[in-house]
Amino acid sequence: MDLNNSSLYILQSDNKPIKIRGFLLFICVYQTILVPFFSINILYRNYPQLFNFSGYDNLVIFIILFSFTVSLIMSLFSFVSGILLWSKNNRAVLIAKIYYISSLFFSLIDTFINFLTYLGGREITIQMIIFYTIMKYIIPTLFLIFFFQSKRVKSTFSKSTSPNTGLPSGAQ
Repeated sequence: MDLNNSSLYILQSDNKPIKIRGFLLFICVYQTILVPFFSINILYRNYPQLFNFSGYDNLVIFIILFSFTVSLIMSLFSFVSGILLWSKNNRAVLIAKIYYISSLFFSLIDTFINFLTYLGGREITIQMIIFYTIMKYIIPTLFLIFFFQSKRVKSTFSKSTSPNTGLPSGAQ
């Protein structure tokens, strides 16, 4: 097996490759592709309404623009974190944890913004509340638990691997 041509393998102590697969692979795809795609799509669909501030005070306008900016930054952060996970960078797990903690923090701000929007007359359905709760709070919490508890994450991102190649330190 030619390990130099494959970035998806590292060697375990028994010389078996550790692959990024299962739930860890799903998280890589989720962070690298799905989160940025859906975030950019939502921002694009809401862009025409973004600068329609009639009836809002300056604080609400600031919060909406702040939310828009944070959404763009978090989308980029998700992409970078997913790439680091796929490349098996030793700091990838730490970066992913920071991403999900940041995501939970900014979700609280986003919930506040939606509450202000609701007070502004926008109709919010129970389906929207359920979807928002799942996407903004439950998924990041589950992924954080996964990063803290997973044996696959611990074995794939052990400190005995090189940060650049993903190979054990002596195999370069």
